[in-house]
Amino acid sequence: MKKVIIILSAIIALSACKDKKQNPQEAEESFPSIAVPVGLASQEEAYNYLAIHFWDNFDLTDTAKINKEYTERALADYLRLLSQMPQDVRQQSIGKLLDRAHKTEGVYDKLTELLEKYLYNIESPLLNEETYNAVLIWQIENPNIAEDYKLRPRELYRVAQKNRVGSRAADFLYVTDEGMRTRLYKTEADFTILFFYNLGCEMCRTLREQMLEVIASSPVIAERLENGSIKIVAIYPDAEREGWETYKGDIPADWINGYDPTATIKNNEIYELRAIPSVYVLDGDKIVMVKDSFNAEQIFGEILKAIDAK
Repeated sequence: MKKVIIILSAIIALSACKDKKQNPQEAEESFPSIAVPVGLASQEEAYNYLAIHFWDNFDLTDTAKINKEYTERALADYLRLLSQMPQDVRQQSIGKLLDRAHKTEGVYDKLTELLEKYLYNIESPLLNEETYNAVLIWQIENPNIAEDYKLRPRELYRVAQKNRVGSRAADFLYVTDEGMRTRLYKTEADFTILFFYNLGCEMCRTLREQMLEVIASSPVIAERLENGSIKIVAIYPDAEREGWETYKGDIPADWINGYDPTATIKNNEIYELRAIPSVYVLDGDKIVMVKDSFNAEQIFGEILKAIDAK
């Protein structure tokens, strides 16, 4: 834990140095660091302290500073830190930050814009629904925000509750390329990788190739795919069988390939597929471990962590 804190502090320091080189007129400006008290009982407490007090020395009434490049870089470091925190710490930290920022309109508007950019934008490398939920909860529950401005946060939060990490994934019917009608819950495996794809989707092809590369480089994953303890279920979430038949050869032969004959996934929005491809990782009880990912390393990394923990 101490190592992580030191590394994070070093990142912030390097960001400040970079700002000085790029913007000589800002040579005296950098993101203010936080000293973690020496007397904390554990490394976990030190980590939590840094998350909660990250912004203490930053002036959240200064509309100029919130627009600086070093501030945005520090925000990205902060969000990486929060991603390692339990949800109650994330909520406390985000709440404290937004409470202060909300007192200055220009600061609050810029900060919430950046939080959405990093945490909600599907193409962001820092995409994190659980951390963004903390932002949405603060906005929904804050009595100082007008009801009209709560409509969008409420809708985003409602949608985010579908298939959350830690919840059981929604079941659905699908038909395999062998013509068998079955359901997600009947797919028996220690780990199930749900791969939602579209027909002729180039990004889907790219992610498939990246996943195959990870499989080829990991004897543990390859062995478990071979013995069936890991199964990859590739689903076209629509009822267009003829088109699916045309493209089904794109899916590796050892993956389960299927389509949704009733288009329930799309029409009933039981999975919020904001972008395609979209991958979910489920454990043996179909509990969501990874949601809406398109990162091959993350997809298999979470499985390897779970295997190591057993």
